[in-house]
Amino acid sequence: YIHSHHFIHHDIKPQNMLMGLMESKDKVFLIDFGIAKQYQHPSSRIHIPMEKTNELLGTPAFASLNSHLGLELSRRDDFEALAYMLLFLCNGSLPWLVLPGDRRCLLPSAIHKLKAAFISGSHPEMPTELLTFLSYARNLLFMQKPNYEHLRTIL
Repeated sequence: YIHSHHFIHHDIKPQNMLMGLMESKDKVFLIDFGIAKQYQHPSSRIHIPMEKTNELLGTPAFASLNSHLGLELSRRDDFEALAYMLLFLCNGSLPWLVLPGDRRCLLPSAIHKLKAAFISGSHPEMPTELLTFLSYARNLLFMQKPNYEHLRTIL
């Protein structure tokens, strides 16, 4: 829905999702648009250019690899972050998260390395659907419109 209004969220994570109540009980609501950005002009449909920003946007644990690299983000990056969030919800953790009680804090550069290794590895313990979803998101081109129906069918 957010993409149909020409915005990308930049911070998809469990803390920014709310479940609806009563007649909206089957809906998930996305909150905290503090770093959301318009990716396309609504009338001209001109897409923002792909460039280096040198800024990690979003929460490092859920941010896309492109965000860790300081690249301009697009719709594909919201879906990559969503894949990490869904993996987190299914497994209760992510391979690059430090366990509660552990006083070490992973730097974004360390998280990036662990994510890159995760993406290139084999994970039979992970739900196949989520790995397919992540792979689809990672293979989208910067300006490419995601096939939203295909993404729904994967899950």
